[in-house]
Amino acid sequence: MTASSLVRPRLGVTVCIAAAALGLAGCVQSAAPDVEVPSTVVTATPQPTGSEETATASTGPDPGATPDPGATADPASSLAGSLAFDPWLSLGAPGVGYIFGPEWLMVSWTLNSTAEEPVLVARGVPRRPQFEGVDPHSMVLPDQRDQAVWAFGTPEGRVRLSQQTFPVLDDADGGSYAVAATVLDPGRGLGGGGQAILPLEAAIPDRTLFAVPGPADLPEQATEWEFCLQVAPLPDDFDPAAPVITPDTPGAELLCSEPASLPADWATRPANTAPPTAPSSGS
Repeated sequence: MTASSLVRPRLGVTVCIAAAALGLAGCVQSAAPDVEVPSTVVTATPQPTGSEETATASTGPDPGATPDPGATADPASSLAGSLAFDPWLSLGAPGVGYIFGPEWLMVSWTLNSTAEEPVLVARGVPRRPQFEGVDPHSMVLPDQRDQAVWAFGTPEGRVRLSQQTFPVLDDADGGSYAVAATVLDPGRGLGGGGQAILPLEAAIPDRTLFAVPGPADLPEQATEWEFCLQVAPLPDDFDPAAPVITPDTPGAELLCSEPASLPADWATRPANTAPPTAPSSGS
């Protein structure tokens, strides 16, 4: 079983506007024992971003970044040294123009590369995920599948939203479990995002098949949340017609934000069903 390493940059928290109307669906399955996943922690500086590819990257990693002393991965072999990950976490409020306006936990990020080789960057979650709780795709609009996220608890008692695959448990059949990816070329930048509707419910890979770090179920007393994005070098068997990251992709890592504050009622906040107020015209 291969475990992903973690990389964590600094975070800024603000409020932005977004909205959508959709329903939630889910299922429940039995849980396997918790499995620890080792981590490497590095810091960087965030900026608000859009969702399209940006011009040639001009920023590198934070020169003050330091690895977690408890990490098992070799920092010298980590992608973090050549990637500048800038996430911006926020709470999305209902927007004008929608009959129903749910609120969201949202993240917008940029990723700039100074690597010498192309890098795979995860986009959303697997298309047909084997999951417990809420289907991640039910928390986004149909044309925003690359914004879908897993939502689960961490060993530190936080809520984590992530876009990734997970290590397959020993003797388990993970099938063709893979997440779609974008190829980030050397010296280039990429933008993207993720979102999860409030009230937040767990969206967890099937724990009878996959290793999920920590308790997995959402911690009821959580006051913070974070976002993680999976990256990986191009494997030897890379297919340019279908770029994906699988549980077996060598060198896969997670880039993680520092935690942001959760709304106090993140698990109980009623879904907003009132029509938004149209802006008044000036005289």
